[in-house]
Amino acid sequence: MKKTATDRYYPGRLVISKQGRDKGHVYVIISSSEQAVYVADGVKRPVGFPKKKNPRHLQVVNRRLGSEAIGDEEIIQAIEAYEKRKESQEDV
Repeated sequence: MKKTATDRYYPGRLVISKQGRDKGHVYVIISSSEQAVYVADGVKRPVGFPKKKNPRHLQVVNRRLGSEAIGDEEIIQAIEAYEKRKESQEDV
């Protein structure tokens, strides 16, 4: 059976933008459909106004938020924790 975008891009998962002016920016998935994934970073793109991205332009990170209700504060904390961990791994 063919995997769809909704199978891979589920809410709460961290992704990195691979294309566009936001290339390299870390987001959290808010929702997804067959043609688009809606992402937020909690600052420029709050949960109430997510950014529409093509799923092909996103790289999935093997991290996700634990709670069902995703808010801007949780998104900011998750992205900061991911970036801090990434920096510490690069220093080694």
